Amino acid sequence: MGGHAFNRLTSSSATGAYPVSAEVLSPERARAVLRMALGNLAGDAEERKTVAARSYAHPNGFDRISLHREPQGVEVRVHLWWAGVVSDETIHNHAWDFSSLVLSGSLRFQVLHRAREGEAYDCYESTMPPGGVLGDYGFARTGRVSLGVSIDAEVSAGSFYRMHRDTYHRVLAAPERDPVTATMVVRGPVRRSFSHVLVPSGTRMPPSRSMRHLGEGEIMDKLGSLLDVLTGA
Repeated sequence: MGGHAFNRLTSSSATGAYPVSAEVLSPERARAVLRMALGNLAGDAEERKTVAARSYAHPNGFDRISLHREPQGVEVRVHLWWAGVVSDETIHNHAWDFSSLVLSGSLRFQVLHRAREGEAYDCYESTMPPGGVLGDYGFARTGRVSLGVSIDAEVSAGSFYRMHRDTYHRVLAAPERDPVTATMVVRGPVRRSFSHVLVPSGTRMPPSRSMRHLGEGEIMDKLGSLLDVLTGA
């Protein structure tokens, strides 16, 4: 896929603590990248296969579509929450830093911190299991932590935020209010081989999960529907 379309989004991400600024990941550039990505996907069967292999429906209630990935691991994604699909995200951190722009709809955004008198959570280390592929996750319990909420806010279309890999957080969409809530995410290089997932203490956690990968036509339809929303078509 014409990688030049993503150069501005990814070139500043390789060395910085955070991927990109709000000036770089702007609503105008996000729409232009989405429009060019759709056009290139329509004309490149091999790229459709590549993008489909990196894209899946996440059990937290959103579609994760990987539009572009650089060799050093920097990635441009679109996350989509659809009307009627329950959004129930677990608290987690990541193996990378990232920037995110809300393209449509709104999200309830929470940041949590360690707190002695906070709510108790079981902590699991999440890694790709042996023999797994992208979208496969294994979970191993590492202990228990107590967390309090530092930020609990609603962010709407046009809102931008950056997140360090160690920050515990979760986002919840309000799909009953909007046909689709969408974000464009620029993920920085992978900094470690694991992340953490936290669930209320005593909650059963499966040892592994495999995501349902999205089909090529499904990806095209979903990105087309998002572009229609963004352009008022």
